[in-house]
Amino acid sequence: MLAFSRKQVLRTRIVDLNPFVANLEGLLRRLIGEDINMAFIQGQQLARVQVDTNQFEQALMNLAVNARDAMPYGGMLTVETRNTEVSTRYAEFTSVKPGKYVLISVSDTGTGMDEETRSRIFEPFFTTKESGRGTGLGLAMVYGFAKQNGGTITVYSEPDRGACFKMYLPATEAAVEEAGAATISIRARGSGVVLVVEDDTGIRDLIGEVLAEAGYEIILAADAREALERAAAFPRPIHLLLTDVVLPGMSGPELAENLKAARPELKVLFASGYSDHALLRQGAIASGAAFVPKPFDAMTLVGRVSDLLLEVS
Repeated sequence: MLAFSRKQVLRTRIVDLNPFVANLEGLLRRLIGEDINMAFIQGQQLARVQVDTNQFEQALMNLAVNARDAMPYGGMLTVETRNTEVSTRYAEFTSVKPGKYVLISVSDTGTGMDEETRSRIFEPFFTTKESGRGTGLGLAMVYGFAKQNGGTITVYSEPDRGACFKMYLPATEAAVEEAGAATISIRARGSGVVLVVEDDTGIRDLIGEVLAEAGYEIILAADAREALERAAAFPRPIHLLLTDVVLPGMSGPELAENLKAARPELKVLFASGYSDHALLRQGAIASGAAFVPKPFDAMTLVGRVSDLLLEVS
């Protein structure tokens, strides 16, 4: 909701999106599954953009998950970058302001959408999925990210003809700003067992893929009940619980308290779209609790897990 209302705190830097997206390609391929082919077409002499890279990564993941869900029997996902210039005349017919942009297109060969669905696709909580299979916030977050970073996003789709989402981000001539030295490589190898509890299927699968790639053994659960069942059936130590604060039924902190009663050495990392300050004020988490704010990028997630599990051999 913060992303949609364009009230998130931005940490922007100047980037070339081609190597940035290329670095995410392997993660995107695992996220969409083996029955969907993927192509990344890099624009030549691509202009640079100034964006919050954490939010951009999450936005791209959300678009990929949306495309995957539209292709339940397989298909083709194409991610393309290129420079474009929107003229004053063209801007009269679109929501895009005149100017120079980097255009990121995400196309699929899925089920497509009718006009009524297209008109509501970026609304918060609007979803065409059955109850329990989607929050309706993924595309709303993408819309908010594009708007807050000075751009916009459009969609073209017809029933049974797939969909093409086009994200316009303002181009800049400024020099690329490298990530800080504290950035942690996703290739760094960790060890330990992590129980991930997240009710959003796409986010849960993504977290599992990222941490598995970093070397951790992963147990996935959709809610507290499933987490307690899987923990009870797991015969070896579980080193870390990574859980959303807000879960259906029992909350993340309540789940952590239950699990630590049987596994006192268990470490806990909370995640939430709310800030830790807001959660502290609400009494949802205790002061000093380990916390990672959503949306987070892969390197931030691995870094927080690694910090908590340094002593695990």
